[in-house]
Amino acid sequence: MQPKFPFHRPPFLAALGLMLALAFTPGWPALAWVYRVQPGDTLFLLAQRYGVSLQQLEDANGIYSDALYIGQDLWIPDQGWYYTVAPGDTLFSVAQRFGTTVSALQDANGLSAGAWLWVGQKLLIVPASTGSSGASGAVQLTAGERYLLAQLVQAEAAGEPFEGQVAVAAVVLNRLRAPGFPKTIPGVIYDDWAFESVYNGWLAQQIPSDTAFRAVDSALSGWDPTGGALYYYNPKKTDSGWMRTRPVTTVIGDHVFSR
Repeated sequence: MQPKFPFHRPPFLAALGLMLALAFTPGWPALAWVYRVQPGDTLFLLAQRYGVSLQQLEDANGIYSDALYIGQDLWIPDQGWYYTVAPGDTLFSVAQRFGTTVSALQDANGLSAGAWLWVGQKLLIVPASTGSSGASGAVQLTAGERYLLAQLVQAEAAGEPFEGQVAVAAVVLNRLRAPGFPKTIPGVIYDDWAFESVYNGWLAQQIPSDTAFRAVDSALSGWDPTGGALYYYNPKKTDSGWMRTRPVTTVIGDHVFSR
């Protein structure tokens, strides 16, 4: 994680207002998160990976060729993605893991109540709620936002104790509520130089573990082991003098958390 400089935004957020305006016009797909293009990526491969059609991906980004460049930011429509059923999976366990509901999975996949799953079956995972902050201040995420946050936890803190993984998710949620930061989960995570795993491409390669999902859910339930931290860093890996000037709130594992 690197310093967050107030009022500095990544290039793709400069056009955010226009993109959101388009997103709510009739026929435009809902937008879930931003993906940063990696070597070897094509629109066709990304459409397959995230369970959307090539047309949806093209329309969401106004791109109609495979002329992508490394580091380019692409909107991924929140149409769900496909999960391959593993041994022991049930509709209930899959719904819990991905933050959706059994009924949403049944409707999306044409399954009846009590339907059996088989190993290797492809399930379309669809969101069961919309991202928002209610009157109580509790954050509700779409399935896509929850998955993205779990990816970040996996990328930034897979080797940390569980409390440290919860802490990384809590920092994102704290930023979501704090002045001077973006007000969406993708906006916070993809903010300019905010997280090392984003700009070095490691985030995009992550498949979140069950532990990462549990850490996200623990943070969403209100557990903040950081004491309200907005930043964290590994003192063994950063030489940022600015980060070391921030008031420390706690130390968990290899990470120092600060305001």
